[in-house]
Amino acid sequence: MRLPRPWEVPSVTRGVFWGLRARRRVNRALGEGRAASVDVPDSGRIGSSGLRGVRLVLRMFRDRCLVDALVRQQWHAAHGSKRALMIGVTSPAAGFTAHAWLEGDPAWSSSGFTELARRPAAHD
Repeated sequence: MRLPRPWEVPSVTRGVFWGLRARRRVNRALGEGRAASVDVPDSGRIGSSGLRGVRLVLRMFRDRCLVDALVRQQWHAAHGSKRALMIGVTSPAAGFTAHAWLEGDPAWSSSGFTELARRPAAHD
């Protein structure tokens, strides 16, 4: 990961703070069984380079893939890119595991998983 350019630092920093608040809210909602009604702060006023800060937070805390996908789904929706959240599983013969990712993520992020469920991005 390259260091941010000086003019990107404010957006990246705001992305870090937004990512911290968003992951806390997502984790709380999942813990309370409210996955369908996750309420994260608005990130629309943070520049698109702020996504680097959000990704930094998600990598640093190594949250579950579902938390990562829900946080990134909200970020992308606020920045005009509605992306569905996908949940997939591997076959029991391969040692059953589940994984969550966003539609449009690189193919390697979902390789080996069969889509089981899809959660569309929230509508405006």
